[in-house]
Amino acid sequence: MTPYLSRMSGISVIPNSATAKSESCNEVMKQASWLDETCRLRHYRDKDQDEVDIVVENESGAIVGLEIKAGATVNAGDFRGLRKLSEASGHNFKLGLVLYDSETTVSFGERMFAAPISSLWG
Repeated sequence: MTPYLSRMSGISVIPNSATAKSESCNEVMKQASWLDETCRLRHYRDKDQDEVDIVVENESGAIVGLEIKAGATVNAGDFRGLRKLSEASGHNFKLGLVLYDSETTVSFGERMFAAPISSLWG
């Protein structure tokens, strides 16, 4: 288990956002390689500089967006890039996730959820 993804004594031990994003991207790439179908992993940024850290697209064009946060709180603004990706992708957009340093999964609307970053590791 990646040690910084656990909580000890109520203290978050994710060192910073760059590390969280890097480790999460590595894990998504690893898990995508186990699939029977090919998935493309990309990054999304629009003209307004709103972005999504990881965009997974399968062979049929289905899209899942992952935004990685090292923090323990999430708000609607954290979904700005995911909502824009959803609009740009239309019916191909299946799910938007903000992965964050908490143990709670929270709905932020249709097909938009905040989930524990530790869920990447099971």
